Amino acid sequence: MAVFWGLTFPVINGALRDISPPLFVTVRFTLATLLCLPFLRKLTWSLLGRGALIGLTVFAGYFLQTWGLALTTPARSAFLTSLYVILVPFLGMLWREKPGWLVLLGSLAAFAGTVLLARPEAGGLGIGDWITIGCAVSFAFQILLVARLVKLGEEMTLAAVQFAMVAAGSALIMPLWGAIYWVVNWETIAALVYTAVVATWIGLWLQLRYQRYLAMGAAAVIYTSEMAFAAMFGFLIFGQMLTFAEIGGGLLIAVGVVISTVIPMLRTTAHRNRV
Repeated sequence: MAVFWGLTFPVINGALRDISPPLFVTVRFTLATLLCLPFLRKLTWSLLGRGALIGLTVFAGYFLQTWGLALTTPARSAFLTSLYVILVPFLGMLWREKPGWLVLLGSLAAFAGTVLLARPEAGGLGIGDWITIGCAVSFAFQILLVARLVKLGEEMTLAAVQFAMVAAGSALIMPLWGAIYWVVNWETIAALVYTAVVATWIGLWLQLRYQRYLAMGAAAVIYTSEMAFAAMFGFLIFGQMLTFAEIGGGLLIAVGVVISTVIPMLRTTAHRNRV
């Protein structure tokens, strides 16, 4: 999922030259909703309510991220989006989930990696940066709600509700946006298909299906590895050169993932073997 998400930063940034942000989000999530229609036969009032609640955070997160990408660089967007790494363990205390010291240490390492990878020190915060900070807050709450509200077997039905919420919300915003445009070309079509099918439909299913096996803080740290993949794809596909700071940032993110997930699992396994 992190690989899929990492590619979206340069892809969306390039596409937004030819399509307005609310229209991009509307088309992207309408396509994703259509892919999930077969799963709506399992829809209940409980699923609708929980899906709508999570969907509000998904809508805010993706819309603000796409809007922010039109006003800032992919690197700064990726860095600011990753602020949810720091937010999730502490917001989890609202549900009395105390973050372990390894999760906190991993979060700090991943955060330090995003600082190096995205070079946020290059200039002050612009309007696009502040919009993206709002996106990070939304995604932090999404991770928390997924951990609390999603049960096994409900993943795709809840995903369909969330996708529909995002598509509807973006469509409602379009009349307030101003100029809506779309220069139809292969770049925008490819970006819409990739983000709708791979990054959204498949990506969110992976999150809903497998996040339950991780602590919330650990899940957030794993998601930050998309920063490393964003940098890698920027180099391989778009020729964006990596500096030593960017390479170091990717390594710190990997260290954060190991500290917050692999080490606790090894400790648990060792304890069980002793017992």
